Amino acid sequence: MTTRVFGPLMVGHTGLVLAVMRDGRLAVVKLDGPEHDLPNGIRRWTFHWGDLVQLPGRTRSD
Repeated sequence: MTTRVFGPLMVGHTGLVLAVMRDGRLAVVKLDGPEHDLPNGIRRWTFHWGDLVQLPGRTRSD
């Protein structure tokens, strides 16, 4: 499974970056929300860093 295949299902979800890998090119993200609302019921996904958008006002402590 890749985020490229599930990309359209990922739009609109928010989450927290847990780790940055591959010299900053990839990020492991833990998605927010109930498991049954997540793409394929999976909470943690690997994204290309450039595919992520930071929401204004959202910080690690939120």
